[in-house]
This record gives sequence, C-alpha cells and structure tokens, in this order.
Amino acid sequence: MKIAATYGEKGRIFQHFGHTTTFRIYEINEENKVSKVELIDTNGATCCALADFLKNHEIDILICGGIGENAINKLTNLNIKVVNGVDDDCDIAVAKFLADKLEFSLVANCEHERNNVPRHSCHSHHDECHDCD
Repeated sequence: MKIAATYGEKGRIFQHFGHTTTFRIYEINEENKVSKVELIDTNGATCCALADFLKNHEIDILICGGIGENAINKLTNLNIKVVNGVDDDCDIAVAKFLADKLEFSLVANCEHERNNVPRHSCHSHHDECHDCD
C-alpha cells in the first residue's frame, strides 16, 4: 500500500490540496509498517491534475488538509481513498492513520469554501479540468 501526504512547511500536512507542490510518499509493508519514505515534487501539476499524478505514482490513500468536492470525487473515481481535514506533522499523521487513531473528515473542506473565497476554475491550468478545487 502507498500513502501520500500533502507536504508543507516544516513537514506538516499542507492545507490546500490543489496547490500542493510536494507529496511525502509512504510505502507500507504487509506488517502495516512504513518501509520506505520519499518526497516527490509535483513538477508544477495543480488542481485536478494532481489526482492523475497520484494515480500514476500508484497511491492508494491521500492524507491532506483542505480539499474540495470535485477533487475528492476525481480521486475517489481513481480508487484513491481521501483522508482530509488533517492538520498535523506528516509522519505523525501517517503513524496515527496506521494505528486507526487519526481524526479526519470525509467531507469537502476546501480553504476557498471555509474562507468565503469564490470557487475558482483552472481552465488556464488544464483543458480537462472544470471548476476544480
């Protein structure tokens, strides 16, 4: 199994999925332990393109902070489980998740929506992406 965590300042979960520039990737072995950890740069991918980026890296689970409904739907359609609403250190969040002790949300919680910022479209980023979060 592979878990990706949105990687932000000082190793904390980055709070805006659509603007994540780096993921911390954890490979989990058959004993449910972390066997490998690496940082992967998104190479400029943003918004909905990040879902395909994660699928191409064979990610099974995403741990993140804020994420919108469209992004959750796209990830779910790619068979990537979304664990959102997390505000913790990446390594600690993954350890808690593996121990079934991580508090998280399954509801969209995009920063745009929380701060009453209008939803954006990323037509300038991706032709296939419409009104993504």
